[in-house]
Amino acid sequence: MLEHCLLALQLVFRVNRLKNSKLKIYYGSQWFSITNNFAHYVINNENLIQKLFRFTSCSDELVMQTLIMKSPYKDNLYIKERINTTESNMRLIDWSRGENGSPYVWKNEDYNTLKTTTCLFARKFDSNFSREYELKLVKTLF
Repeated sequence: MLEHCLLALQLVFRVNRLKNSKLKIYYGSQWFSITNNFAHYVINNENLIQKLFRFTSCSDELVMQTLIMKSPYKDNLYIKERINTTESNMRLIDWSRGENGSPYVWKNEDYNTLKTTTCLFARKFDSNFSREYELKLVKTLF
């Protein structure tokens, strides 16, 4: 409740903390995988992270993406051109066919899509997803 009031006040008084900043904000999923070197980079930039994102709503979907794109590690991204998409974290999540704010639930008939994706993970599966298809998907990985 307090957060909503503070946000409303910021809108009324036209508070824009990035107005004079040249920093581009990137966004994406809060799920990510990072290297040990980038983890050290994150820790070493704790003060910057606090300064930029301390009063930010949904900062878990902004911090890592913004930090990596302003770092020397940006060239190590697997799918750099899709940084602002759900695919950039190597997880196949179909929000476009989901319902009520939830992702689409993969079913047996989605096997070919799942088999041909370049993503390493997929979310969410129907509890009746065939064991046969599970085994086929695992075999395509090895």
